Amino acid sequence: HRYVAFSGPQADRWLADGLIPAAPQPMPDPTGFVHGVDRMLDLFHRGKTWDRRLAANQLERLLMELKAARDGAISDNALSAAINAAGDPERTCTLAELARLARCSIVHLRRRFIAATGLPPARYARAARVRRAKALLAEGDQPIKLIAEQLGFTDVQHFTRCFTAAAGTPPAAYRRNAGRG
Repeated sequence: HRYVAFSGPQADRWLADGLIPAAPQPMPDPTGFVHGVDRMLDLFHRGKTWDRRLAANQLERLLMELKAARDGAISDNALSAAINAAGDPERTCTLAELARLARCSIVHLRRRFIAATGLPPARYARAARVRRAKALLAEGDQPIKLIAEQLGFTDVQHFTRCFTAAAGTPPAAYRRNAGRG
């Protein structure tokens, strides 16, 4: 067993890039990985500035190996959590937040998300928000502006454009026609 703790600006960048695992994970190549950790520790303990920089590079390489293994092994449960979050019409998630839920990179999330749903995350989320808007318009007399705000649209005009593009009719007309069905 080996233990490594690190902090500072570089560690912050690794965390932001998703290189630092959120939970323990199996090593991609146990023998090679242990050798890589031993090399990194040896370089670090030499104490020279140049050796410590090499140790940091070695650590980054190891973190990238772990990340690649995680990206290749995204679980169905983690992907489902990201899809559910994106499909929640009253929740607005960034791609980075969805990737954290899925425990993978943004690029890998987008690829798996499209394979699972047929849509990129942003279009999937917008479709869920429009579906919820249709229900709200049909069932009540809540002002359109409040519906737009509740569903996270930036303003009524943006909501109207998105709704009209998806439903084929503006929200007010949809509401009038919903009572006839």
